[in-house]
Amino acid sequence: MDKIKQVRISAGLSARRLALLSDLSTTSICNIEDGNTPSMKSLAKILNALSLRINEKMFLNSLKTKRKALNITLEKMARIAGVSHSVIHQAEQGVMPSTKTCCIIAKELDIPLVELIEWPNNKI
Repeated sequence: MDKIKQVRISAGLSARRLALLSDLSTTSICNIEDGNTPSMKSLAKILNALSLRINEKMFLNSLKTKRKALNITLEKMARIAGVSHSVIHQAEQGVMPSTKTCCIIAKELDIPLVELIEWPNNKI
């Protein structure tokens, strides 16, 4: 993911340093920066290490839109996403899940999380 590489470089971090901060291998960081799709767990670690956030309003709206499109209950959506129904209920009430939980939900519900990340200066 070229955007991650650009943010890393802008932050003055080497791939090795980002690997240490995110508890991933340098090889994993390089592979991700070269275009390999990271696991959601790895993406969450990188986002946290780079202090990147998921746009709360966009993520929560994506959840509501997805549930409406699928025409399913909170409980069914939670089962599909692999989280408790209270997480989905709270999200629909405006409570943002953790970055890791957002990544899990996005993966299972096929929500394009990369589009919801608040990239610095929106120039990346």
